[in-house]
Amino acid sequence: MERESPSRRKQKRKKKKKKKKKKKKKKKKKKKKKKKKKKKKKKKKKKKKKKKKKKKKKKKKKKKKKKKKKKKKKKKKKKKKKKKKKKKKKKQRTPHKRAGIIEGHEGR
Repeated sequence: MERESPSRRKQKRKKKKKKKKKKKKKKKKKKKKKKKKKKKKKKKKKKKKKKKKKKKKKKKKKKKKKKKKKKKKKKKKKKKKKKKKKKKKKKQRTPHKRAGIIEGHEGR
């Protein structure tokens, strides 16, 4: 890369962007319209008529019949019977076998 001369570097430094000034928009003044005053009319007071109270008839409430729900029959599952295993009775060991001595095998 070639080195830039000091004068060229100065030129580059000078080339800074100038900030643009924002123009302010002039606001237009709105003309106010004059309001015409309305004459108020006097209201005549109406006489209230007394209302006769009507007697309310009591309505008989109808009883709602409850619908019986039909119960669904559940199918019973048949349980499989487990076969019991017969336990073999353990033969009682003779005392000399319990000691680990078997006839003819004294060396063991």
